[in-house]
Amino acid sequence: MRNSPIYSLILGAFIVFALGACSDDMSNKANQNVAATSTSNPEDGVKLRDVAGQATLPATATNEVKVVKVLDRRYAGRYHTQMSCYDLFAKCKDGNAEFIINLLPDGSAYRTFVYFGRVSNDISGAEAPVVSDYNHQDTWEYNAETNEIIVHRAEGVNFYYNVKDDQTIQMKREKILRGSPENIAFFAAGHVAPERSYTLTKYDD
Repeated sequence: MRNSPIYSLILGAFIVFALGACSDDMSNKANQNVAATSTSNPEDGVKLRDVAGQATLPATATNEVKVVKVLDRRYAGRYHTQMSCYDLFAKCKDGNAEFIINLLPDGSAYRTFVYFGRVSNDISGAEAPVVSDYNHQDTWEYNAETNEIIVHRAEGVNFYYNVKDDQTIQMKREKILRGSPENIAFFAAGHVAPERSYTLTKYDD
């Protein structure tokens, strides 16, 4: 019986059926694993997309925004000053740069350099601003005892500004260089500090 053609045909058909069923089962399990991988962490894709859409990296977790007192919010606003590109802090080669810090009422702060360069239209001779080094997110607070605005930069250092009035603040260069152990280490590592104590005035919005 086992050597008959009918037996061989039946045995071959059974083997083909068994292999097909096993292959289908493995395929289904593989599809289930792919689906589980793509849906188990839906937030991962959103986070990557959100970070990619930001101009800069978000502030570090240790650089928490402090609540600004209502009275101190009068110092909130956009302050600016002009810097020569001879100052390496301005991060430019020629001409001038405008340094802007934006102190928001919620305690967050942003800093921007705007550079001015001649546009390609030589007939007009106009100059067009080019924004660079844009939107580094920091935090700020006002210290009434020292009459200072302290900007806590995302890099872990502090920049200190003397408050002249609610429209004018001035960098405290020496304190920026040596105001904390973190500042000393930061600039000792080769990071560039402003060459002088610039005065910043508030924009009239």
